[in-house]
Amino acid sequence: MKKTSSYLLGVLIGLVIIGCIFVVQVWFPWLENDLGRHKRLIESAWFTAALFAFSVNRLWPWRNRNAFAFWTSLFALLVLHATGVFFYSRYVQPLLVWQWIILLSIESFVVVSVVDWSTKRFHNFGHDNRGLE
Repeated sequence: MKKTSSYLLGVLIGLVIIGCIFVVQVWFPWLENDLGRHKRLIESAWFTAALFAFSVNRLWPWRNRNAFAFWTSLFALLVLHATGVFFYSRYVQPLLVWQWIILLSIESFVVVSVVDWSTKRFHNFGHDNRGLE
């Protein structure tokens, strides 16, 4: 892909986002008030998406070790994260922003450790190890 087409794609994505913001503000002004009542839920969705996107972005080269182990461990950790956040928010209190920062810092170390271990441990999983016969 040429550099100019990459810039053009970025500009087009930016214009679409700006257009969506204007559409929401003009045609759906009530949406901001309705979403304001669910601020903690929206924050938890954004922080969870940020953790997952950051993990995939930074750990992408490890996918070459074993793609199945990579995606399985990432999705298992995502399910554990979502379940833990749900039960904590339900029975204790919704997470505040400063608590999210601490939680994501700790979970990033856990994600790196588990994905590294699983992709190394199951490096040859699914490969035929019989050699040439």
